[in-house]
Amino acid sequence: MIVKLETLLIYSHKLRFAKLARAGKLWSHDVIQQKLNYIHNNPVDAGFVAEPEHWRFSSAIDYGGGKGLIEILYL
Repeated sequence: MIVKLETLLIYSHKLRFAKLARAGKLWSHDVIQQKLNYIHNNPVDAGFVAEPEHWRFSSAIDYGGGKGLIEILYL
C-alpha cells in the first residue's frame, strides 16, 4: 500500500492536536507562545526580513515594544 507523505503528516498533526486538546494543554501559555513565535517568525523563515519586528504587518512589532499597524490584545 502506498501512502502519500502529505497524508501521513496531516494524520500525525491531527493526532497531536487531539492529544493536546484532551490533555487541556491546547490553550496553555506554552502552546500559545509557541504558536505566536511560529507566526512571528514566518516572514523571517521565508527570507522576507531579517527580524520578526521588521515585517510591517506583524504584531511582533508590538511585542518588541513598538507600535504596529493595529491595536492588539497581548497574550
